[in-house]
Amino acid sequence: QSQLIKFISRNCNHDSLQDTIREAGIPYMKDVVSVLDTVDASEAFTLLDNKRLSGIAVIDDDGKLVGNTSARDIKLAAVDEGRTAMDTDILSYLAKVRQAVPQKKERYPSCHVHEDATVAHVIDLLAKTG
Repeated sequence: QSQLIKFISRNCNHDSLQDTIREAGIPYMKDVVSVLDTVDASEAFTLLDNKRLSGIAVIDDDGKLVGNTSARDIKLAAVDEGRTAMDTDILSYLAKVRQAVPQKKERYPSCHVHEDATVAHVIDLLAKTG
């Protein structure tokens, strides 16, 4: 998003907002860090911490996305105080600790764009998702 804001500040006329993300030269994709669904919770959390990530994808043997874990889950692990074994596979671990803590119904809006989307379209999406 910061790259998008820099682009807008450099090119504030309406014509430049019709450029696609690709044409504007704005990098919009990041590599997705993932772990297999069979990995221990402790290993997944160590990866999150070592790479200073806010979240990672959990995939199956075929590379299909089956879940995710985030820094929020590390907080849940702290609240769990070791009652759930960290050598449990990540999905089983998450199922246990997430159910143990009352959850608020929180929404985290997101938007997805492709390199052929115009800058104007991306700005509209960002405005809608806050």
